[in-house]
Amino acid sequence: MNNYLKIGLIFVILSFLFIGVYEDDEFNEASIFLKYKPSLKMHFESPIGMQDLKISDLSTENQIEEKYYEDFIKNQHYKSEYLSLIPFILIQATLTYICFGTKQKKYKIWQSLIHFLTNFLLTTIGIAFLLTFAKTFTTVIICLLIIMINYLTFLLIQKDWKIKKTFS
Repeated sequence: MNNYLKIGLIFVILSFLFIGVYEDDEFNEASIFLKYKPSLKMHFESPIGMQDLKISDLSTENQIEEKYYEDFIKNQHYKSEYLSLIPFILIQATLTYICFGTKQKKYKIWQSLIHFLTNFLLTTIGIAFLLTFAKTFTTVIICLLIIMINYLTFLLIQKDWKIKKTFS
């Protein structure tokens, strides 16, 4: 296993531990956020929502879910615009290093930087579509599209994608 792949796997673990998705309790819109502490829980939603219930009115399972929501979203959710970019940076860094880890080759730092910067916006837009159209089939298609675009960009940057001239 090369160093790029090792770094990519570290980013996968960091992303899993520090990135979450929550559903807004008022509008039910999904958003990605940076967890203030590591947690294996990925999806957060409020069982109470906008209802006039108390936490004691909920079942034990929903009480636990509500406590997670209050802890990670209401009490600790970062409001800074810059900190809200960190999940997207982690995801793109993961994709970049895993792409570079697919080949046993040394690369120049500018190549990975170009890959990261080129795909950051496209991956972020893809994630926005994922959160908006959260259906199983759509999620799979968009994830595959994000991975494919990242890998094709990697091949172009490495000049490994040979385009044959078919003009005679």
